[in-house]
Amino acid sequence: MRFRLRHPHPLKLTGLCLVLGALAPVAAAPVSLPNPDLCLLTRTDAFVLDTPEVVAQGPVPLALWSPSGAHILALRVKPNLRAGLAGRPSIHTALVHWKSEGGRSREVWKSDSADPELIQFTWLPNSEIALALVQVVPPLPKGTPTTAAPRPVEHWLLRIDARRSSFHLLFRVPGDTRMRASPTHPLAYLSSLERNTLRLISASGAVREYSAPKAEEQITTIYWAEGGSHVAFVLNDRSGAGAMRPKLRWHLLDAVSGKITPSPTRPRRVTPPPPASQPFRIRTGTVTVREGETARKLQPLWLESVEVSERPRVLVAADSPGGFLSPKGDAVLYTSEGTAYVRRLVRMDRKLYLLAKAEAERTTVMSNLKHLGTALLIYAQDHQETLPSSDADLRTLLNPYLKQETVLEGFTYTYPGSRLVDITEPSKTLLGYAPVAGGRINLFVDGHVQYEPTQ
Repeated sequence: MRFRLRHPHPLKLTGLCLVLGALAPVAAAPVSLPNPDLCLLTRTDAFVLDTPEVVAQGPVPLALWSPSGAHILALRVKPNLRAGLAGRPSIHTALVHWKSEGGRSREVWKSDSADPELIQFTWLPNSEIALALVQVVPPLPKGTPTTAAPRPVEHWLLRIDARRSSFHLLFRVPGDTRMRASPTHPLAYLSSLERNTLRLISASGAVREYSAPKAEEQITTIYWAEGGSHVAFVLNDRSGAGAMRPKLRWHLLDAVSGKITPSPTRPRRVTPPPPASQPFRIRTGTVTVREGETARKLQPLWLESVEVSERPRVLVAADSPGGFLSPKGDAVLYTSEGTAYVRRLVRMDRKLYLLAKAEAERTTVMSNLKHLGTALLIYAQDHQETLPSSDADLRTLLNPYLKQETVLEGFTYTYPGSRLVDITEPSKTLLGYAPVAGGRINLFVDGHVQYEPTQ
């Protein structure tokens, strides 16, 4: 690179100062704006995806938000490197609790078993309490020879208090026990055909147990009814061995008072209320990525606006079987490669975001044009103090003087070309411009740039 200042011309001195300025560190832009690729626009707001946070490292077959969205329970099942029962490889099964405040995860329950069962767990509505049916292997009594046969597995009900990140086993249950939380109340029922019982569990852990009044009656067809405060069930009378069909009687169990009343008709089943409406939704699909003869199917996970928008979607994960919005709509829970992640959503006012975006764009374009002006002056000094004409291939001419060709993107060069000494008013002589939101950025011969709003 050469500098030739044969004459003390003010324009040349300005060009040299610009060249030296280009070699100095560039100051940080005054506007800090999130990556547009992480931003989703709706009619009133802008939502920016935060950095992914690990909830539980895989494999994670199941993860659920708490009703408030402040907690997550994730089921983790992976092989244990240590030998399991009777020398067989064991499976490490754990329930991992993630707390939104602080983004911390910890195991609240774990078990190693050669024959693990998939844990069934559920959050109780309007609470931070979860219940889980777990399989445990009781420890051998002290003094038992290590060669003793392994003890049979047991099934227990586990109560998890997410606010305290604590748990305790409530009681042992039969192996065929099934659990269902109320759609609307912090209650759940446990049913067992083996025991022919129906148990009600409250968020506090209080238990009520009901059995069929007669040995020949079977409790069947159980579900939540009456707004989620009653359990509907059938008493199947199996007496009368020659009967064509058993006698069925519907009943309602009031989960609050504990009173059981017959129902002349089949009670209406209650379903969970629909989630609160959000201005966006989760969408997934399948794409095939090819590199040479190698192909792989991926499932991109998108967050997209439910309304028409100029930026209607943002990529949450490149490969995920699906995700769940938090109840408050402020985060996305998803799995990818077996690991569970959370990505929080930062809400911004749409107008403020667009203003900041426009300002950031102007700042970037101004910086680019300043570098471009420096490159043009250096080119002129290396070519008899002559600027190129407007019909010249500017990209080719300036390639030796630019570190990045991206500074030319969107730039329109309008100067007809002349010697520097022939320019009488360099601060008012336009070299070209680049469009931005609301106007354009002009570049002048002396190297300064100026925003010109659209009239």
